[in-house]
Amino acid sequence: MRKIGLLTYHSVYNFGANLQALSTLWYFKNHGYDIKIINWRPKDLSKNYKKTTSKKQVTMHESFFERFFDLTDVCYTDEDIVQVIESESIDVIVIGSDAVCRHFPFLVRWRPSRSCLFLKNRLYTPDIYPNPFWGSFYSKLRKKVPMILMSVSSQGTLYKYTIFSERKKLAKALDNFSFISVRDHWTQKVFGYFSYEKKIPKITPDPVFGFNMNVPASLLSKDVIRRFCLPERYIILSFKQGYLPSRNWVERFAHCCSNQGISVVSLPYPQEENCLDVDINISLPINPIEWYNIIKYSIGYVGNNMHPIVVSMHNVVPFFSFDYYGYLGFFSRKVNLEFSKIYDLLINAGLLECYVNMQSASFHFPEPEFVFDKVYNFDLERGRYLAKEKEKCYIELMKSVEEVINK
Repeated sequence: MRKIGLLTYHSVYNFGANLQALSTLWYFKNHGYDIKIINWRPKDLSKNYKKTTSKKQVTMHESFFERFFDLTDVCYTDEDIVQVIESESIDVIVIGSDAVCRHFPFLVRWRPSRSCLFLKNRLYTPDIYPNPFWGSFYSKLRKKVPMILMSVSSQGTLYKYTIFSERKKLAKALDNFSFISVRDHWTQKVFGYFSYEKKIPKITPDPVFGFNMNVPASLLSKDVIRRFCLPERYIILSFKQGYLPSRNWVERFAHCCSNQGISVVSLPYPQEENCLDVDINISLPINPIEWYNIIKYSIGYVGNNMHPIVVSMHNVVPFFSFDYYGYLGFFSRKVNLEFSKIYDLLINAGLLECYVNMQSASFHFPEPEFVFDKVYNFDLERGRYLAKEKEKCYIELMKSVEEVINK
């Protein structure tokens, strides 16, 4: 059986990124493969996460990595990765999932602000080609090994601004991969453009859609979240600080819940505590498994980010997405929704009635009674069908990946 090296955003302090890595790791373990995560830790990205994350949450994440991930020695450079691949006798490299194939061309490394000024984007090593997620180490290998891009995303990549010399290099880099699939239609367009339309990858699910079948059942037990003393029926509110609804909105939403005997629980992000006027404000630290199960055993999720929506869909949990992704353009306040990974997921699932985009200048919060109604009266039968379809597509993806691995 061939030995796999997994290269992804495993070590960032981000619940969704950690869960997709764990799901992939356990899939291959369950199917008899020897697998290790290539422990690439970009110094600038790691420094930013440590700066913006509380020490107690950093400790929680690092303990999670140590307990659940089979890691190689730490890698900082292409040469370190080559050394690990050769010393560990790795036969195949699997890269992904998540936004591992980003590239911000020089022409778009600035963004418009509300004051009509241009601010420099905060970019890190994985945001600009070349980097290991694009296989930058490949030419340095003495023995070439197959490389696979699996359900990857190019979130944020304005591909049409890529200059000729960059595009030629990216096209050449893509030729080094034996298999490519992407997570969304935007990334499909990005890869088509970079490859001069020679590669139009298939769109495949995020690995978290296979989480329940991949990880040990003990990790999915309600006992995992007993320490939070959660009520039997609760709906989650989870908003980032820059996108919070008003106090009045929260009070009215909580009132709707209370009328149906439902509690409201506020769920934080790794970099942000929440303090809402609700029944329970969960505090940090939380590990990714706890975060997953808090959503899994809820009866509804309302808030930001993509992976909470993926977790909800996977577990047939009703939701309402307040999406802040979407490209505004340099001179326009019109939102290009194609740019949003959440919009892409939900329009293809036929669930846009459970979605609003917050980027538009004309955005205002929908009435809390409306949002509650969408969650409370969510079509569970349709939800179960979509969850099974995503799981089916995920299984097909992994079988295709295994075919490449075992050639």
